[in-house]
Amino acid sequence: MGYPEKVRGAAVIAASLLLALALAAGGCGTSHAPRIIGGPEDNLPAGPSSGSSGGFNADDHPTFKCSDLKREDGSTCECVESELEGDPPNVYFVLDRSGSMSIDNRWFFVQGNVLATVRALGPRVNVGAAVFPAGSQQCAAGKEVLAVRRGDPASTSGRDGPTTTALAQAISIPTGGGTPIRSTIEALSPRLRSLPGNTFVVLATDGGPNCQSIACQAATCILNVESVNGCKPGGANCCLGEQAISCLDAEATEVAVRALAGAGVKTYVLGIPGSASYAPLLDKLALAGGTARPTVPYYYRVDSTGAELTTALKKIAGQILARCQFDLKTAPDPASVNVYLDDKLLPQEPGNWRLEGKTVTLTGAACDRVMAGDVLAVRVVAGCPTVLR
Repeated sequence: MGYPEKVRGAAVIAASLLLALALAAGGCGTSHAPRIIGGPEDNLPAGPSSGSSGGFNADDHPTFKCSDLKREDGSTCECVESELEGDPPNVYFVLDRSGSMSIDNRWFFVQGNVLATVRALGPRVNVGAAVFPAGSQQCAAGKEVLAVRRGDPASTSGRDGPTTTALAQAISIPTGGGTPIRSTIEALSPRLRSLPGNTFVVLATDGGPNCQSIACQAATCILNVESVNGCKPGGANCCLGEQAISCLDAEATEVAVRALAGAGVKTYVLGIPGSASYAPLLDKLALAGGTARPTVPYYYRVDSTGAELTTALKKIAGQILARCQFDLKTAPDPASVNVYLDDKLLPQEPGNWRLEGKTVTLTGAACDRVMAGDVLAVRVVAGCPTVLR
C-alpha cells in the first residue's frame, strides 16, 4: 500500500525487524504520523540487475532443448523458433513500488516474477512497463520506465535478451512513497490508447489507491480499513485530523480504469500480499477493467509471494494469449517441426497437435491446458526431426 500516514501493526513490526526498518509510531486520529516505510532513510534490498531478476537467476531459467535432438546420422540439429502471423498483443505492466512493497520483500518477488513471465512469453508479446509513484515524490503519478517493445526470442544460452535485460534495469529501483493508482492510470492513458494493436494492462499492487486530497469518512479511511492502531472498520473515523492522504481514492480510480477499458485497453488487477483488506475495491477495479474472474474474488488475489504469485501471472498471461491455433508466416517442413509447452517437448502423437500448411493446432488435453492458463509459453520450432511419441 505504502502511504505516509499509517502503521501496519504487528505485521509491519515483524517485517521491520527483518528488514532493519525503523518505524515511528502514530496514534489514531492524532497528528503524530509515522514516516514513509521505505523512504530515503531506509536501507532496503536492491532490485534486480540486468544479470539477475529479483531472486530468479538468469542462468537458471528454462532454455530450449530442441538442439539436443539428433538427426538420423547422429549429428546435432539446429532449431529456430517459427515466427507467427499477426501482431502480438501489448502487455503493459503497471507496478506498485510504494513503501509497503518492502515488507516481506514483496517488490523483490514481483520483480523476479514479472521478468520470468516476460522470458516465457518471448516474442509472442510486446512488453512495456511503468512504476508508481515516480521518483522521490510520495504521490507523484507513475511513469513509463520501459517503452513497448517486442519480447526476446527464446534463449539457447540461458542469458537474457535485450528486452528482458532492459526491463530488469528499468525496474531496478527501491521502494518508497504512496499508491497513486488513479493519477498513474490517467497519466498513462494517452500513451496506452495510442499503441497499435491490442493492449492489456497488468496492475500489481499490495493495497488500495490513496494520494487524493479530499477528507474521508471511516469507510474509506485507510486506518479503519486496515484496523491500524486500534482503529476498526465501522468504528470512529480515525482520519479526522489526519492528512487526507490517509484516505482511499476509490471512486476516481474506478472511473479511470473504466475509462481506459472503454477505450479498448483492459486492466488485469493483481493483488499482492497485503492487499486483502482492499478486496472489495480491487474487485470493483477488475470489473471496471473488463477482466473480472468468473467468481469472487474478481481480481487475481495472491496471499503469498511464492508459487502463488507465479501462478497468478501465468493465469493472466494465459487469458491474454490463450489460443490453440497458431498461424506461421511460412510453411515449415512437416517432418522438421516440434512444439514446446513451457519449454517441454510435446510429441506429435495423436491427440496433441497437428500441422496443416502454415497452421499448427493444439488438440485434446494440450489445448485444454493452454486455455486454462496452465501453460505460459507455446513455441513452434523448426529444423529438428519431428518427435512423434
